[in-house]
Amino acid sequence: MSNPSSVAVVGAGAWGTTLALHLDSVGASVRLVTRDEEQADAIRAAGENVRYLSGVPLAPAIGVTSDIRMAAQDADVVFVVVPTQAVR
Repeated sequence: MSNPSSVAVVGAGAWGTTLALHLDSVGASVRLVTRDEEQADAIRAAGENVRYLSGVPLAPAIGVTSDIRMAAQDADVVFVVVPTQAVR
């Protein structure tokens, strides 16, 4: 089985951000989906997820967005990495 070339990671907490970093490191094109555009802007501006994974730089190739439809549109795989409370 080959690695997916395009991945969307829905949920930009510590686990989602770590997963996005790992997937990027193995060559996937990654889009990290935040809960809102304010969070996406903050991550892009800082170059890291200060709130949930402070001190770990985000790879420049990882796209950060709050637009889940855009992120998932051409993705080979979509990971949903959110707390269970968020989907109830």
